[in-house]
Order: sequence, then structure tokens, then C-alpha cells
Amino acid sequence: MEAVLTYYYTKQDKSFEFPYSESITTKLSNNQGEINYTFPSTKEDCQMMEAYWYCPTLFSMFSVDEFYKLFTAILLERSLIFVSDNLTILSNVILGLKTLIKPFQWCYALVPILPSPLVDILDSP
Repeated sequence: MEAVLTYYYTKQDKSFEFPYSESITTKLSNNQGEINYTFPSTKEDCQMMEAYWYCPTLFSMFSVDEFYKLFTAILLERSLIFVSDNLTILSNVILGLKTLIKPFQWCYALVPILPSPLVDILDSP
């Protein structure tokens, strides 16, 4: 995606405008077909893409009461630690919660996946 946006930036002589509703087709090597991507049609659609990606996993993991407790803890800037064997679900839940607090921003450390050798960081203030 970054390469595509860089292309549009340089193509338009340094005056970048997001290519809403435009399509890009990339041919795969070895005649395996092609990938066609169409940009969202509005700015609001672009901003909602994160929610469309993370939220189904997030909402399927917690009951309504558990979700509201988590959401309240985040808005009250509490420290939270999530543990899971499935890194995909873990990162989706964490990044989904970060997405849902918009228009607010999380201004503290956010580490979706912490490697085992760095667990001692959790003891730091």
C-alpha cells in the first residue's frame, strides 16, 4: 500500500491527493493472475477500515459486560495486559480497542506483542 501511495505522490508532482474510488491492478509474476484494489470512495470509509478489520474479532472474544469493563478501563487510562497463545487474535483485540477510542488517542506505551525475553519491561513504571 505504501508503494501505491508513493506512486500517487510522485505522479502528481508533489501535490498528493488520496485517490478515492480509483482502481489499481497489479499483475502477479509467473502468470498467476492479477490483484485489483479499489480505494475507498470517501475519507470516512478510509477511517472506518480499521474498525472493519479489528472489531469482528474483538466483539467475538468478550461478552457485552466484559467489553464495557475493558472499554471503561481504557478510557480511565488503566494499565491492561492481555495474554493469548494466538498472536493474531491478541493483536486484533488490542488494536481494535485502540481504534474504538477515537476521537481520543492512546498516549502511553502500546505493545501489541511483547516477546518473552522482554517480559521484565512489565515491571517498569
